[in-house]
Parts: sequence; C-alpha cells; structure tokens
Amino acid sequence: EATTVSGSFSVISPSLPTGWAVDYSVPGEVALQFNVSLPVELVYFSATKKEDEVELTWQTASETNNEGFEVEHSTDGRDWDYLGFVDGHGNSTEAHDYSFQHQSPSSGINYYRLRQVDFDGQWEYSKVCSVEFDSPSVQIKVFPNPAVHYATLSLPNFSSEALVQVIAPDGRIMKQMNIRE
Repeated sequence: EATTVSGSFSVISPSLPTGWAVDYSVPGEVALQFNVSLPVELVYFSATKKEDEVELTWQTASETNNEGFEVEHSTDGRDWDYLGFVDGHGNSTEAHDYSFQHQSPSSGINYYRLRQVDFDGQWEYSKVCSVEFDSPSVQIKVFPNPAVHYATLSLPNFSSEALVQVIAPDGRIMKQMNIRE
C-alpha cells in the first residue's frame, strides 16, 4: 500500500479522500501524502508483581474509535488466554490511564499483552510484558521409607494447604488427608 504519491497534478476534484493531504515542502514539487493515523497511541504498557497478583497498567495519548482492550495471558509466550476486557474511551485526544489485576498468576514466567479492539472490529496487539513468580519450594520429607506400620511427614516452612495421600505399591490410595496451616 502506497503512503506517498508524487508527480504532476492539475486538478484535485472534488476533494482529497480522508487521510490524504497536499505537501508543498519541497520547492517546485507538489506531493500527495497519506497521513497514517493509529486508532490508539499507546504511551506505555507494564506488568508489576504486587504480592501474589500482577498489576497491569497502561496509558494512551489519544484514541480513535477505541472500544477497549482485551487483556491476554500466556505461560509460554505462544498460547494465549483471555483474562478480561477494559473499556476504552472511544474518541479522545487526552491521555487516559488504565489498569487490570491478574489475581491468580502461574508459577514461573507470566506473559501479558493487550489486544486493542476498535468499534469496527479492527484490532492490534501491544508489546508483550512479563513477570516471574517463583515456584513454591516446599521440601517434604517422609521417613522411614519404605514405611511399614508408621511414617513421619516433615513439612518445613509450610504455610499453605496440601492434600497428602499414602499410596500402596500397587497404586491403591491407602490413606488421604488434608493438611492446613
């Protein structure tokens, strides 16, 4: 798709289509130029770890025909899941701040992107941001192993909830219990 048309022109009738303008900046030449106008001018997009959540924030400098933003999440940077939708401001020449909370991020690296959607169905992606959450490191110790009549279960620094199962060599669940802090 051409963004500049130059040459000899005698008449532009009846008027230029939307987005086109006459450029007289080079002496002795007249050029038609197409001004590309992005529907949303994204100033920044960031993801920040806040305790056990991720706060996504972004700002727009201007918006044209902006229905809003689909927030997407991935754990591998290839397969994306829809998290939610944040309404846009339609048409605006003012800066607008947006935010979204991801309340259950995964262990490891969490990737985020915005899918900006126009009222006419057009869309485009933002850059990708990431936040890393450490995998919980609970060291479980069972002794003696193998156990015959009894076993001791040690969970140092355990501060959550767990399902403990005693499984026989043939795969049968012999005992099951929930352990809570």
